[in-house]
Amino acid sequence: MSWTSLINHLLHLFLLPLGMGVGFVLFEAIKRVVKGRIKVAFGLSIYAFILLLLGLSTQTAVLWVLHKDGTVIGYALITLVMGSGHFLLTRAWKSQST
Repeated sequence: MSWTSLINHLLHLFLLPLGMGVGFVLFEAIKRVVKGRIKVAFGLSIYAFILLLLGLSTQTAVLWVLHKDGTVIGYALITLVMGSGHFLLTRAWKSQST
């Protein structure tokens, strides 16, 4: 496999966790700005790092266990793990509706 094919394959492999991570982070940033908490840089960067770590490690684990990528089980696990991570990191159960 040439190096360009390898880079293309790795980009394709990790695009889903990366896209979901960016989506979660943008959602959380917009939510914090709307609520008036302007200082979001440090906490949001830690949040983004943990979510990306969750997504990439889940994708790697699915690839290691199933020996193939692009399966529905893998996508469901990534969604479940990253969604649960978002729920736990933002402490959504403590949210007060205003």
